[in-house]
Amino acid sequence: MTLNIPPQYTYFYKSNWAPNIDQSLLDSIIRLKLENDLEGMVIPKPFFIIAASDIEYDLGIQLQWDALYERLQFLEQRYLSFKALVKEDGTQWIMGENVVIASDETWASIFKKNKLASAYYYEGEPEFNRLSVMFGPKEIKEEKMDDVIVLSDNTIPATSTEVIISEGLENEAKGPKSRRKLFDEATRAGDCESTNITIRSHYYIMGPNGKLERKMFSPKPRKNDGRPPIPNASPGGSSCASSASPVGWRSKYTK
Repeated sequence: MTLNIPPQYTYFYKSNWAPNIDQSLLDSIIRLKLENDLEGMVIPKPFFIIAASDIEYDLGIQLQWDALYERLQFLEQRYLSFKALVKEDGTQWIMGENVVIASDETWASIFKKNKLASAYYYEGEPEFNRLSVMFGPKEIKEEKMDDVIVLSDNTIPATSTEVIISEGLENEAKGPKSRRKLFDEATRAGDCESTNITIRSHYYIMGPNGKLERKMFSPKPRKNDGRPPIPNASPGGSSCASSASPVGWRSKYTK
């Protein structure tokens, strides 16, 4: 059996997308999540706005935040497709060379249920490490508590820290039309740049030489008046319910 499979870049980099844009996007979102102690996959809109400014500053490429939001969906689908591929019987992922080995009969069988798997026929996922940090499951440490310290008789009930995940990664992989929500329900009708969100990162201003200059935010809760500007944001702020872009993961991805 001879399989005529196009090279990987034809699947990943249509239009103006390039590997360095994917790398910058993932690095920015991962960094912002770490800086703001954000867990889970609900990504605030300001993160995408800052990521767009990072890309413009580092690569000289202007992109709208919603284009990055769409791209992140596709990157998640790549991660899920590759993870499903290497779990298939008859496949072997050689990590050092980043190639997946399988017979053409096995590949043909996989292609029927994993359409994006053909992108990995010649080489593995180029951004697997970044995608694993962004979308992979987090390890949970269990610490044994030997002593219980009672501070007061006036006990205050502890707030639950249980994390509720609406859909697992396996459920996401089953249907290409199934998308994770981008904004949580609490922010859908409110301002995406709510003062409840503290963005401890940076912004940009136009320098005297006509180029963007990076400036740092101070790690303080942002206020409605006198707060540093966020690039590409409208003067009056932006509502999640705006007609500029729908809220939540789209049901159909357009690369």
